[in-house]
Amino acid sequence: MTTRRKHLGCAVYNGFIYAVGGRDDATELSTAERYNPKANQWSPVVAMNSRRSGVGLAVVNNNLMAIGGFDGASYLKSVELYDSESNSWKLHGGMNYRRLGGGVGVIKVQQYDSILYGTNSVSGSSSTSPDDSKHRSLSKLVDL
Repeated sequence: MTTRRKHLGCAVYNGFIYAVGGRDDATELSTAERYNPKANQWSPVVAMNSRRSGVGLAVVNNNLMAIGGFDGASYLKSVELYDSESNSWKLHGGMNYRRLGGGVGVIKVQQYDSILYGTNSVSGSSSTSPDDSKHRSLSKLVDL
């Protein structure tokens, strides 16, 4: 990677490995980059609207979604969608709860993919879709 970062979000999207947000030695990051395995090269991607350390990252319905995190002052419940054609991030609603460092998974719900985001610091999980900015609460997570 060109930027040293920890607590980042990482996902495979359109044949690239994306590394977004995280934290360097001094502050939370909004920057993003992607790795092209065919060229063995990292290149920058436009920065997100918010700094996000501990961000969740997933591909849902062919959209890259950055979910929650910490901006250095507040835990976030906002979601951003990345548009690879315009190389831009746009805000996409918000979750019911602020979340940091949780797990992100993608499941099929009816004919659409849906994202499932859970964390051990909040007693619930939620789902959303890029086509629908509403977040739905799901059953409580098991406390282990």
